[in-house]
Amino acid sequence: MGCVHSSVYAEAEKFLTAHGVDLQRTGHPHYWTDDQRARLQRIQSGDQPIVVRPRDEGSNKFAIELERFLQRRGRTAVHYCFFWDSFAGNPTRLQVLRCQTSGLCYMHAPVVLQHYLVTLSNPDDEDPIGMIDVAQYIRNRWKGKKLEDYLLRNMGGNSMEFLREITNNPDLNLDTFLLNQRYHRDICQTICDQLQHQPALVSQFGVDAEFLNSQEVFFHKPLDHGQFKGHHAMVMIGWRYDAVAQEYCFVLQNWWNSRYFVEVTSSYLQSTGALVSFVGEPLRAIPNEFPISHLLYAETAMDSCEGLSELSFLK
Repeated sequence: MGCVHSSVYAEAEKFLTAHGVDLQRTGHPHYWTDDQRARLQRIQSGDQPIVVRPRDEGSNKFAIELERFLQRRGRTAVHYCFFWDSFAGNPTRLQVLRCQTSGLCYMHAPVVLQHYLVTLSNPDDEDPIGMIDVAQYIRNRWKGKKLEDYLLRNMGGNSMEFLREITNNPDLNLDTFLLNQRYHRDICQTICDQLQHQPALVSQFGVDAEFLNSQEVFFHKPLDHGQFKGHHAMVMIGWRYDAVAQEYCFVLQNWWNSRYFVEVTSSYLQSTGALVSFVGEPLRAIPNEFPISHLLYAETAMDSCEGLSELSFLK
């Protein structure tokens, strides 16, 4: 048994050294916590960082989960305006799901958004565009301090920066909105106008205990900033106007297998401090140097959340 452990730690040391991690600063993996070693193993081995479902199930899962969401809301799709309603191609080519069993929201959201935008730019293609393989991306590209921060401190990142990274465009034009009381309605209308043609990245979304732990799919009561447990990133895919409440409501695509979709009122969204960003230029393709998966449904056990918080959203 001792020889097995020695071999495992020797391989871990070799992997970390090759990826520019300073073992004098981090200490040897033998002295790491179980969670830290588990993160290392998931990246190092590549055995099961992504659990994929058969294509036939994945091809229907988006529609199934969206219908479940609509049923829980007591509504149908005609009550909402979704960005794919104006898509000239087959809308099923757009619809993909990702499930985070441990986090990684700040990478999931840009990856899914990129898939949507590239597909929208190629309506005549018959085959799915695919998405960046996040687990393979981490194994191939994270080095040094960035890898160390993830392994030892479970630190996430900024979803807007990651979107620019995976498009190979540090100057990517993003039209970003922050809801405020003075221009609340005008900003909501602008967001809705743009949502008729493309989805949006929702970043720095403040999460409280209720959002994190409940099974609800509709959130309307504004939050107190002191309640935040961390930040989250999602993709805004649709909207409706509630004439009774006289308020806009937005549908967000999420990455938790208990809730793939949630609906929030504009006042709730404002209280989270979230940024809503639209890409201001066409995305024609996913850069060739990035690993791509063509699965329509994928689960990942990699964990890391958005922003400076070290929380890991385990849903």
